[in-house]
Amino acid sequence: MINKKTKFLVIDDDYATLVLVKATLTKRGYTDIDVFQDSQKASAALSTNSYDVLILDLYMPKIDGFTLLQQISHSDNPMPCIIAMTAHAEQENKIRALELGAKTVLTKPFDINLFVQEVELQITQLN
Repeated sequence: MINKKTKFLVIDDDYATLVLVKATLTKRGYTDIDVFQDSQKASAALSTNSYDVLILDLYMPKIDGFTLLQQISHSDNPMPCIIAMTAHAEQENKIRALELGAKTVLTKPFDINLFVQEVELQITQLN
């Protein structure tokens, strides 16, 4: 059974991606979704809040997703399930993200059905 009380943090500098991800999660019944287009503000939220699932773009201005992954791994907060996203689909980017703690890496643009399947697979593994 999937826990619809799952707390999400979505970080992406692309506004359209934020809107799509939040709308998709909302349609699936999830209601606790924080979104940030600014990675510095997201970093502050990560340091003061606990999240179950982090959906994270790897390439952003200010603080990139790789740096955020490193910060999370050194944090006192529980490690969220991390789903990374990137338009830079080179294998070394995926490997680096996985080594830093991401559970999976999706290539943008992604198929929305595949995105939902991956999110729900990761949530079932949390429980």
